[in-house]
Amino acid sequence: MKLSANANILRVIRLAFFKNEPIVLEYSYISKILYQYIKDKRKMFSSNYIYSIFKEIPKVLLVKSKISIKAMLATEFQAKKMKIDTGEPVLILERTSFSKGREIAEFTKFVVRGDKFSNYLEFSK
Repeated sequence: MKLSANANILRVIRLAFFKNEPIVLEYSYISKILYQYIKDKRKMFSSNYIYSIFKEIPKVLLVKSKISIKAMLATEFQAKKMKIDTGEPVLILERTSFSKGREIAEFTKFVVRGDKFSNYLEFSK
């Protein structure tokens, strides 16, 4: 995120599991535009998808997101967390979401195990 050095940002790092197996390491950086409306942050972020949380906040309207996908090799930290070998293939998905005022509201980086990746996209107006 391109923000000033004194910007208020909430950082959330989570590990997602499927059938008791770690498959996604998620790094989210959330601006005060969004997190100021969330009361119990730990509870909300431990049990909900981040984008779903934002959809429930009536005062926040996310109007645009940019998503990039690229293949990389797992770092030592990522490999340890996802229980794979360092250097195993992973997919990196980076999402930047913008508020109605075109401000960056959140940036999320998903590190997905290459052997567990499956994606389905649907767009509508």
